Amino acid sequence: MIAADVFLQLNGYSIAVLDGEVEHFAVSIIMKRLKLDAIAEWFKKNTKKLPKR
Repeated sequence: MIAADVFLQLNGYSIAVLDGEVEHFAVSIIMKRLKLDAIAEWFKKNTKKLPKR
């Protein structure tokens, strides 16, 4: 998840969720409860564009 967040930040985005949601999402991936399309959808719904500097 850290690598994904760094990648997003380098490309002008950030993960925007409440505390604990990233951990829950990561555990769901590890337990193989989510398919690739569900993972992609989670990132689409839970990222926001960072303001330009």
